[in-house]
Amino acid sequence: MRRTAILIGVNRYDDLAPLDSPHEDVHAIERVLKANGHYNRVQPLLEPTRNEAMEALETALSEGRPDDLLLVSFSGHGVKDKRGRLHLALRDTRRKRLETTALSAEVLKRLLEDSRMRSKVLLLDCCHGGAFADGFATRSGGGEEAEPLDLERQLSDGAGTYVIAASGALELAREGDNRAGA
Repeated sequence: MRRTAILIGVNRYDDLAPLDSPHEDVHAIERVLKANGHYNRVQPLLEPTRNEAMEALETALSEGRPDDLLLVSFSGHGVKDKRGRLHLALRDTRRKRLETTALSAEVLKRLLEDSRMRSKVLLLDCCHGGAFADGFATRSGGGEEAEPLDLERQLSDGAGTYVIAASGALELAREGDNRAGA
């Protein structure tokens, strides 16, 4: 089993307000993943363009085998379009051209669903991150309580796409000060 992590952090944008925390988020997750030794490959992407992020994601997902695990972490702006669809903003994202300059949740869902990899975890530290799960089958339904998150047990059979979001579909994420020494 190969374990791959792609860690995306965007502080600076060509057309959106800058953020302070995403780079530190990437560095903190990278330190943890490298320290525990469970990941064969940890790929940090700081300030990637849409094309750079897509290339990394498509490569990992297309090369993955069924028993591999992919962790994708995104820290940056989450932006909704006029129809309420989530887009992950990258360095070259333009607010008026989200479809061609941002990574839409729909495209990322398709990439995840089309991969042979059966185990995928997506961490979204952005506004509206909970909107990503729209359209995915969930473990709760019909008014039932959601099943508690236990990744080790739930991924033990090697199957599933798990989304962990810092905010709900209609919520703004709040940027904390996680800079070293702050």
